[in-house]
Amino acid sequence: MKMRIDFMTVRLITWYCFSVIFGIFPIFIAVGSSGKELLDVLSHGELSAIAAVLVAGAMGELFAGSREDKTPRQKTIDVLLGFANLSVFSANVIAYSHAVALPERTSAAMQQFSVQQSIVFFTGAVLVGGVSIIWVAS
Repeated sequence: MKMRIDFMTVRLITWYCFSVIFGIFPIFIAVGSSGKELLDVLSHGELSAIAAVLVAGAMGELFAGSREDKTPRQKTIDVLLGFANLSVFSANVIAYSHAVALPERTSAAMQQFSVQQSIVFFTGAVLVGGVSIIWVAS
């Protein structure tokens, strides 16, 4: 029994492995080499910066995949996905700017909020970016 993997799946797996996994790899290197806790590293906004880059790359794929022969429905989906990518990109840039601006002696509650925010925005970037990659490959 042969397993057939379509082009869309290959594109999504490729984007996920080479963009998402390699994108967060430096965070794990930083944790291992500095001896800091993962949450301490994440409280400085690195995950939001990585998420912004991921979604910007997906947005680039979306724009590069535009064709003139698309139907009005397909063009509408392009616009909506472009807006979603831009929104997630903006949210991550704002979250990163906020995390970087926090003073070194910030309360534990504020650090925890920064970590939770970056995880939620990173998840949004992976979801919106993944949908964009699937759409371009379809």
